[in-house]
Amino acid sequence: VHAAIEPQVGRPFCARLTGMPSPDGYLVCASQRSGSTLLVESLAATGVAGRPQEFFQYYPSSSLSPQPREWFAGVDDPSLRDLLDPIDPGTVDPRGPAQWRADVLREGRTPNGVWGGKLMWNQTTVLVTRTRIASGSVRTAIRSLFDGADPLYVHVHRPDVVAQAVSMWRAVQTRVWRDDPDH
Repeated sequence: VHAAIEPQVGRPFCARLTGMPSPDGYLVCASQRSGSTLLVESLAATGVAGRPQEFFQYYPSSSLSPQPREWFAGVDDPSLRDLLDPIDPGTVDPRGPAQWRADVLREGRTPNGVWGGKLMWNQTTVLVTRTRIASGSVRTAIRSLFDGADPLYVHVHRPDVVAQAVSMWRAVQTRVWRDDPDH
C-alpha cells in the first residue's frame, strides 16, 4: 500500500497521511539503550515537536525511576544482588490520576499544541497503574491520556541486541545512563 505524505499546514515537524486525521501527539516506543534518547532530545530541541520525556518511568510509591535491585526483582542470587545498590525509598507521589494526567499533558506539550512522550517496555505497568484503567490494556491507557485518540506511534529499535544488552546491564548496575559528565 502506498500513501502520499504531505506536510500539515501550521504544524511544524508533523506530517499526515493523505485522508487520515493528524494526531496531536506522538509516543516514541523503544527499549533502553536503543538510541531513543537521542531522538527525543533532538525532537525537543526543535521547540515545536513537543517536549518528549519518559513520563511513565516514575513509580508512584517512590517518585523514582527503577533502581538497580528493582530491575532484578525476584532474583535471589547473592552474587548478583551484592553488585547492586540498596533501594532508596524515595517519596510517595500524592497526585491522583486526573492531576497526573494533566501534568503529563502540560509538560509534554509545546505552545503549538504538539505533545511528545517516550514509553519503554518496562514502563507499561506504571502507565496502566497511573491512568487507573481497569482493563489493564496499555493501548486503552494511552488512549485515556488523549481523550480516546491514538497518538502517532514511533518505534525505535537497535539491531545489535547483544551490545544493547551489555550496555543495559552496565547502565543498570552503575546507574550511569549516558556518557555525559554533567549527568
